[in-house]
Amino acid sequence: MSNPPLKRRTRKRLDDGVDKLWKLSNVNKSRDSFSALNFDVIFHLCTFLHPMDLLNLARTSKPFRQLLMSKSSAFIWKFSRLQVEDMPQCPPDLNEPQYANLAFGLYCQNCGKVGQCLFWQFRARYCTSCVKIW
Repeated sequence: MSNPPLKRRTRKRLDDGVDKLWKLSNVNKSRDSFSALNFDVIFHLCTFLHPMDLLNLARTSKPFRQLLMSKSSAFIWKFSRLQVEDMPQCPPDLNEPQYANLAFGLYCQNCGKVGQCLFWQFRARYCTSCVKIW
């Protein structure tokens, strides 16, 4: 009776560790390069964007989110909203990013599907299946 052949262990490749270190160093470089940007230029460029574009930009990275969602950036949202024709003023119970998300967002606030029904009085957007349940 012969013994079954032993399975050979494979060595861990050194390249995996190098790739991880390279990815981490790129993340740190991108954060440093963001802080090196001139915020006046960023603010000026953002005032020309549509409110939905500002929402998408705020969702791209943490630094952009922190920048665009701060109270000091409310003027960017206001200038962006003023570029949309026939857009009413922001209600006092919402801030500018919330108002932009309500007006231009696509998703149901209950289930997360694409929602077509916007209820201004409730400040909510729902999909048709959630409206039927409601």
